[in-house]
Amino acid sequence: MRMEEASKIMNKKVNTGYMVSFERKVGRMLESGCFPDKENGESLIKTEKEAWALAVKFASRTKGEYVNIHVVKSDFTPVDGYKSKLIKNR
Repeated sequence: MRMEEASKIMNKKVNTGYMVSFERKVGRMLESGCFPDKENGESLIKTEKEAWALAVKFASRTKGEYVNIHVVKSDFTPVDGYKSKLIKNR
C-alpha cells in the first residue's frame, strides 16, 4: 500500500453517532436493518436520547411489522442498557 492510500484511510472522517436498529417480519423470517443508513453516507443521530425518541416514534407506527427495536452505536453494537429499553413491538 502506498503512503498516500494509507493517509486517506487514516484521515477519513469517522461517522459517529447512533442508529435505530430493528428487525422486520418477512414471511416467517426476521430481516435486520437500521436507520439512518450509515453505509450509504447518511449522517447519524447525534445523541442517544434523540435516537431512543425516534425508536419509540418508529415503534408506535409499525406495531407488529417491525420488532426488537433498539439503539446501536456507530459500530453497530447495542448501547449500554439496551436490553431494559428494547421495544419488542409485537
